[in-house]
Amino acid sequence: MKPIFLFSLPRSGSTLTQRILAAHPEISTVSEPWILLPLRYMHRETGVYAEYNHDRAAHAIADVIAQLPYGKADFDKAVRQFVEGLYNDLKGPESTTYFLDKTPRYDLIVEDIFQVFPDAKFIFLWRNPLAVAASLIDSWGSGKWNLYEYTDQLYNAPRRLVEAFQSHAGNSLSLRYEDLVQNPLDEIHRICDYLALPYDDKMASDFTAVQLNGRMGDTIGTRKYEAISQEPLNKWQETMGSKIRSNWCRNYIRQIGPEVMTGMGYDSNDMLATVDSLSQSTARLGSDIARMSLGKHLWMLRAWYLIKGHNSSAARRLASAFRNRLAAAERAAVRTEAVTQAPEKAGRH
Repeated sequence: MKPIFLFSLPRSGSTLTQRILAAHPEISTVSEPWILLPLRYMHRETGVYAEYNHDRAAHAIADVIAQLPYGKADFDKAVRQFVEGLYNDLKGPESTTYFLDKTPRYDLIVEDIFQVFPDAKFIFLWRNPLAVAASLIDSWGSGKWNLYEYTDQLYNAPRRLVEAFQSHAGNSLSLRYEDLVQNPLDEIHRICDYLALPYDDKMASDFTAVQLNGRMGDTIGTRKYEAISQEPLNKWQETMGSKIRSNWCRNYIRQIGPEVMTGMGYDSNDMLATVDSLSQSTARLGSDIARMSLGKHLWMLRAWYLIKGHNSSAARRLASAFRNRLAAAERAAVRTEAVTQAPEKAGRH
């Protein structure tokens, strides 16, 4: 049994891709394992908040690794054996060639995974980053601005993934979500060729029967689409179709940079031209302004709250007060927006 790792940003069609792959009789999977994140972070001094003193634990683990006969190589081997054993148990009685691990936050440890699993298969799934951002708003924010919650995923993860793919292009597969939904049979054929598996044309239809048990993954898309659909391709333009949101889109594309965009398979200039054609309405203006200005501070407060611990009454009170402040600011902004737009609407009648 050999692992397949599917790397992507969140809301990139990774659950659809996972289900299509799992429709092949030689591929097993479960929802989202996440198992490698704590295993690779256990000896990192930063990035983990815990009740125990994690940086001291990281020092202790580093000392243990240093005393192994072959140091980190022995430690990585132990991690590999443990995880592959777990994958083997997860696939159950099925005698499959591969186990697919789809965990979106593996962008944080992508180079570690290449190091620990040199013989695995690696698929990089890309999606228009503006469509990713819009899907985060629609799916996890109910249409309200919430991108301050995903700063690392939106701004840093694309570069991490592009650099990893470029470093390991010889033994990886690059796949665009847009190509998959527009030409599914061709793209599935490419995937099967990369995995050295016989092509199965039923994968494009039988994926609907794949059940991913667990709390993680895209339950929204799984419920909504019972077939491979092109409907989501341009939906982002509606979500981002306002003056303030389209301005954010321009800044975001420029901040990612043309090199990373090209590495993902997209043209920055084409994307900016599309943004320029978006609606410049003032819809959601008040709510967006309130959330853009206060939301990032609320998210920073959340991090402080986690560090202090859920049992800190002071942290709970401050977090609650700030959430109430954000909600009040949003309500006030929406009321102001409604008042200012009322004369304009009346003038049209």
